[in-house]
Amino acid sequence: MPDSGSIANDDVVGPQIEAPPAGGLPVPSSTDTDTGPAPDSTLGSGPPPNTRRCFVCLTDEPENELPSDWATPCRCSLEGHQECLLAWVNDLEAQAKDVACPVCKSPIIVTERYSPAIQLSNFLNNKFTRWSPRILLGFIASGALISSSVYGLKAISWFAGPDAVVSFLLSENEATTATNRIRRRPLHEQTVNLIHLSVLPLIAPALVLNRMDGIGDIVTLPASLVYATLFNHSAEFFLWPPSPDRILTIYPVIKTTYFHIHRALSDRLEKSWVARARAMNVEPGADAAHEFAPLEPAPAMNILDLEIDIQIGEPDAQPRNRVAEAGRSPINFITGALLYPSVCYGVGELMRLMLPSRFITKPPSGSPTGLLQERWGRSFIGGCLFVVLKDAFFLYVKYKKIMNRPSRRIKNSDRRDVHN
Repeated sequence: MPDSGSIANDDVVGPQIEAPPAGGLPVPSSTDTDTGPAPDSTLGSGPPPNTRRCFVCLTDEPENELPSDWATPCRCSLEGHQECLLAWVNDLEAQAKDVACPVCKSPIIVTERYSPAIQLSNFLNNKFTRWSPRILLGFIASGALISSSVYGLKAISWFAGPDAVVSFLLSENEATTATNRIRRRPLHEQTVNLIHLSVLPLIAPALVLNRMDGIGDIVTLPASLVYATLFNHSAEFFLWPPSPDRILTIYPVIKTTYFHIHRALSDRLEKSWVARARAMNVEPGADAAHEFAPLEPAPAMNILDLEIDIQIGEPDAQPRNRVAEAGRSPINFITGALLYPSVCYGVGELMRLMLPSRFITKPPSGSPTGLLQERWGRSFIGGCLFVVLKDAFFLYVKYKKIMNRPSRRIKNSDRRDVHN
């Protein structure tokens, strides 16, 4: 067995208590359970040769005449009397601490009389401890799944109306439908469409991924196919107005084409604006050193991200404003994606209130003759119009920022503590 002096050399010893009285060994208090350095007089000398030292009471016992209750619970130099070590273990258990060696961190195993009740309790506690994180994770995942499904229903209701939600969730038996139509009876036999129900939680992730550059082009097509399952697929492809599934099928092509054109146009405009701003002089005869530095090559749409921010002195609200202006916050990004169906509905309702009635009113008989005569069509056109207006506004904001760059100056502080 390793020498017990190694514990003293590592400054890791058991709790120190007074010498045991004649009646027996003392029980350490809760304050004695923390390992720590002992007085120098005890640690410096170490145990005499051919002796063993108790980890708890620090009593030296002859190596040839060790007590019958001497215990060596781990592979290192931790050893001591059974009563001392049991008192120390009981104190650790009372404080809900791990029963382990303070030196080698190996667990200390305590044996006791077999009891079926105790064994069953320990077995159940160990199993529950192992499964409780998985159960908790299952509750969290179930809550997220239900919340995402509810959001999917709400998004469909915003975009296409409550009737679309009913037609999305319920499927009709064709034979029963035909029979009821012949008999002119109301239809009562409808079942839940499990396939449509299973794709409800995917609507929110699809909207978020749809806003991501590159990934959005890959995800938009499956997302549009998911939305296309809302409606009947038997309509002719070239009918006007087109059916919702046809609109949502060609939507990825429209979206990709628009953003490629917008990116190319924005890149060209930014280069011309930067050239104009570089040639501007706020004050006549200004030193050339204060003009724009040569513009280094940068990816398109990122010209304004090349500014170098140097913060001197006391921080203010400017960094927060820059973060808000950048619009790259993940929270803003996800929230904007999830609010997009409601924005589409809002713009569509504004169009319904502002446009002449002949554009938004269905004919008395027959099918609709225009996209704006149905809620989903107004939402679709409203969402496209919102994206175009938003991009035009932020392009104008970018233009104003570039034009204002020559007039930027460092603001002098009004609270300087330096005096000449």
